[in-house]
Parts: sequence; structure tokens; C-alpha cells
Amino acid sequence: MGKYINFFRQNIAVFYAILIASVAGFSFGMENGIVSGALSSLKKEFLLSSFMEGWVVGSLMVGAIIGTIISAPIATKIGRRKTLIFSALCFLISVSITIFTWNVLGLIIGRMLLGFSVGMLTFSAPLYISEIAPEKYRGRAISTFQFMISFGVFFSYFSNWSLHFFESWRLMYSALYIPGILLLIGSLIVPKSPRWLIAHGNYTEAFNILCKLGHTKTSAKNELDQIKETIASTKVNQGLQLFLNNKYFRKSVFLGVSLQTIQQLTGVNIILIFGPKIFELAGFNSDSSQLFSTLIIGLFFLLSTFMAIFLVDRLGRKPLLYIGFITIILGLAFLSIGILYLIPIVSIISIIIFIVGFGTSAGPVIWTLCSEIQPSHGREFGVSCSTLSNWAVNSLIATYFLVLNDIFGIVNILNFLVLLNIFFLLIFYFFVPETKNISLETIESNLLKGKKLRNIGL
Repeated sequence: MGKYINFFRQNIAVFYAILIASVAGFSFGMENGIVSGALSSLKKEFLLSSFMEGWVVGSLMVGAIIGTIISAPIATKIGRRKTLIFSALCFLISVSITIFTWNVLGLIIGRMLLGFSVGMLTFSAPLYISEIAPEKYRGRAISTFQFMISFGVFFSYFSNWSLHFFESWRLMYSALYIPGILLLIGSLIVPKSPRWLIAHGNYTEAFNILCKLGHTKTSAKNELDQIKETIASTKVNQGLQLFLNNKYFRKSVFLGVSLQTIQQLTGVNIILIFGPKIFELAGFNSDSSQLFSTLIIGLFFLLSTFMAIFLVDRLGRKPLLYIGFITIILGLAFLSIGILYLIPIVSIISIIIFIVGFGTSAGPVIWTLCSEIQPSHGREFGVSCSTLSNWAVNSLIATYFLVLNDIFGIVNILNFLVLLNIFFLLIFYFFVPETKNISLETIESNLLKGKKLRNIGL
């Protein structure tokens, strides 16, 4: 028993990182999945056109953009942990507003506030994880965030399928109280980020937390001194000022923005949010068959992301990106054929191929890289910019996909996405670094010395 207690003490930092990854990812995933099942009922109750249907979905992303913009100064001022707590409270309030609204305006306001909380969450959770998890487990911990997003999506699909017989979107939405409460409890349990404390001069508290996180007094002192040295070397150039004055930081910010844009342009949210619509176009006619098909997709999303947790720190970031995006390309190409010739079995197998590719690559790896490649005093700004780009592209896709589908047709949209994803493979080769088992301080040092982006992990 004693050796298990010692193992837990030595790895408690990993436990806290994975706890936040779990509850934050689950909350995000649940919201993403719930709206796909509720959309049909919302359209019937509020008589939504394709344009307004897109705006109801996209309003969450607009709120997320606002949340992302202000999350960096909030996280810098009050800390990562308090930002997570504030996000959880907003999440719970927004769910209540959405459930009890009786008009489209109230629905949009509730979803915007929900997006606001999720925007802060998708910024602060990976940031907190990257700062608290040891480099040996950092990729695994951040991949857990993506895994729990997929678990939240799967759980919400199961909830949608189970509850759709009641034909009540409000009942579907009430399931969001579960992740909101879990997020609040999890945020209250975890400690403050030692890196944030050191950046604000709270060395004694940071030292005590490092000791609680499994460090010996000697290793905690060494870790504290290393973080202090890294912070001191860049302290004069915080955030925006560092961006304006340092061309190497601008490159890492641009890479983070590009990666999050790429993640959304894979087409993942077309599948996850508009899954029932895709299955309708593929020949699945009843609501029950459409929702059950999304449940199958959610299951494969869950399993593939679970695999990525163990692969990201073994195979590395870039090999997973190559393998995953080739799989994404094949899935989109075959889905185009399945829908064109109305072959439902080809369509569902193609979507499974696509979602497995995304779940093992674009999902977990990109969230991991965007937290790793930014220097310590520009991390809030860099992660905020990349997360903002994620939500901006997400918003455009969610708001205008149905309109674009009416104009161009789903087959032409899928063929365009195939070409985009082929281009993304070239970006990975020329610009993306391998950061497996490399400390954040080493990555930062290489970046600010002017090494090429693809080499900052060497």
C-alpha cells in the first residue's frame, strides 16, 4: 500500500492536470454534441430558416470569441484556477437561460453566454495543463482534454438519442448541468499554477505547491529557479509587447493561429454539429436513425482519441499528424462518393474513417502543440490568439454551412475540404516542430534564439 501512496504523491501533478483536462473537455464536448440533437426540435419550435438555424448555432461561437479575447488578461490577472471557476459559473448560468427561454433572442443570448464560458475554458484549461504537467506527461495530459471532449460528444449523442422520443430540446439541454457542476467542483479542487505564482512574485506559495505536486524540496527549488530565470529573461516583453518587438514570437503565434485554423478546416464541426443533417443527405430518413448514427460516430471519436493519449508521447506529434490527416482525406473523399450515389453504408464508414483520423491527430495534437510552442511571458497572448482563431473559423463554419450547402451542395464542399487537407500536410512538414519529451523552457530558448519553427523542439 505504501508504494502506491508514494506513487500517487510523486504523480499528483499529473492527477491534477488530468482532472482539469477531464472536466473541461467533457463540458466542451457535451455542449458541442447537445446542439446537434436539439437542432431539429429548435427549428420546428421557432420556425428557423437555414440562415437563422446557422445563427442559433453560430451564436455560441460568437460568445466564445469574446470569451477568448478577454480570457488572456483575466488569466494573467486572477490566475488560471480562478478563471476556470469563473468559466464554470458562467456555464451553469447560461444553461439556465437557454432552457427557460421562450423566444429566439433569449435562445441566442443564452448560447452566447455559454460560448463565452466555453471560450474561456478552451483557453485556460490547456494553458493550466501545460504549466502544471511534467514534460514526460504533458502531451498525454493535454490529449486527455481532447479525449474528454470526445467523451462529452459521445455522452451527449447518447443523451440526445435517449431523450429525443420526448421531443423536447429543453430536456436535452438540461443534461448540460452535469458537466457544469463537475467543472465547478474540479476547478475548486486543483491548486494554482506555480508558473503563474512565480510570474507574480509569490515564490513561497509556488514553492509549497511544487512540493505538494510531488517535488522534493531540492527539486522544487531547482524547478522554481529555472522558471524564475526563464520569466526574468522575458519579463520586459509581456504579451502584446513581446509580439510587437520579437519576430520569433510572432512566428510562434502565427503557427498557433494556423494550427487551430487547420483544425477547424478539417471539417470536423460539420460532422459533429450537423451530423444528423449529413446523415439525412446520405439517405438516413428518420430522426431516430440519424441520431443513432451520430451515436456510433461518437463512439469511434471516443475510442480514437483514447488511443491518441498513449500515442502522442510515444510516436510524437508530427507522425500522428501525418497519419491522421491522410486518414481524414480518405474519409472525406469516400464520404463524398457515398452521398453522391446515396449509399448510406459507404457514408457511415467514411465518417468513421474521418473521425478516427481527426481523433488521433488534429484534435489532441494541435491543442498540445499550441500550448507548448509559446514562450512563458507570451503564452497567454499566444494561446489566446490561437484559440480565438479556432472559434472565429468555427463560428463562420457553424453559421454559414447550411447556407453554403444550399448554394454549392455537400459533395462540392467535401471535395474542397479534401484539397485543403492535402495542403495542410505540406504545412506540417515545413513548419511544425516535434516537441515530444522536450521541456517548455528548452522549446522557448530555441524559439527566442531564432531557430526555425520546425527545429525548436530539437
